[in-house]
Amino acid sequence: MLLIDALNTKGGGGLVLLKYLASELRVRNIEFQVLTRKNLATFLNQNERIEHSLSKFGWFARNKIVSVAVQQTNPTTLFCFGNTPPPKAWNSISTITLFQNLHLLRSVDTLAYGLKNRLRYNLTARTIKKNLRHSKHWVFQSDYIKNNFIKEYQADSNTCVTLPFFNDQHLVTLAKTDNSNGQSDRFIYVSHGYSHKNHARLLDAWEILLKKNLRPELTLTINKECDAILSRIEELRGQGARIENLGIIPQEEAIEATRKCSYVIYPTLLETLGLGMVEGMMSGCRVLASDLPFVHEVIKPSAVFDPYDSNSIADVAEQALQHNLPKTEIRIKNCIDDLITLLQANDR
Repeated sequence: MLLIDALNTKGGGGLVLLKYLASELRVRNIEFQVLTRKNLATFLNQNERIEHSLSKFGWFARNKIVSVAVQQTNPTTLFCFGNTPPPKAWNSISTITLFQNLHLLRSVDTLAYGLKNRLRYNLTARTIKKNLRHSKHWVFQSDYIKNNFIKEYQADSNTCVTLPFFNDQHLVTLAKTDNSNGQSDRFIYVSHGYSHKNHARLLDAWEILLKKNLRPELTLTINKECDAILSRIEELRGQGARIENLGIIPQEEAIEATRKCSYVIYPTLLETLGLGMVEGMMSGCRVLASDLPFVHEVIKPSAVFDPYDSNSIADVAEQALQHNLPKTEIRIKNCIDDLITLLQANDR
């Protein structure tokens, strides 16, 4: 039996991947249970979930919850879905950890953070280093992340494997359908409003375009807690900018909104996979993205910009409006079969 520790998964791309993994395990009739937060468990059947209310909990609470779940379910494999290995190693269990948080790689994430986040990231990094060898294998979405992890945490490269996974079959189906209704001056960025997602510079770029009397439409999905970004959107709308915020929406709605656009613009400063880029490309959009290593590992963008320079973002958006850019190409493949094979392999 496979036990998936998803206590660290709160939403966004991580939740999308978790749902996809669960659906693939069902198709293969593989027995599994997911240790998860109550508010995220609705996609799971009753016999597939172990729920906990985790609005406020510390590392010690998480460690105890995982240990109890292991004792209750007696799994052959423990899959830690959110960066941190378990508090101990069990001889009878094959433990595998998925690493997908670039905030925990200081060699990659050089952004400045407040005291609370700095302490949280430092504590998590120390926990990973302490429990590193409790995990038999480490799984990564790209070689770029894997190589930086090995260097920073002094991990054994033989335990580290790159296995990106995403629902490519659904996206292939979308790609085969007509996308001719995508508006030629419409851009979209599907992302929460976290600081590393770089919405501030993107909105500055749209103000630059506005001053050039260019009014391309920009669709965003900003969560309601991001007061500063939402205020900035309203300010620009008051000046005549065409910006629409859909708020947090389900993946299917996000894909449908993407298919109404011609361009996905992706100014993120940190990304492990970038589902929005992949979904945009498969939905028939040209992807304009940050000129950063993690982007180039996942796709070959139609155009790139300096994400730290709003003028660069604006210039590329203007270029897209005036020229026929090349199609975006994908560089990764879906390795869900290999991942599930790894999860089932237990050399007890």
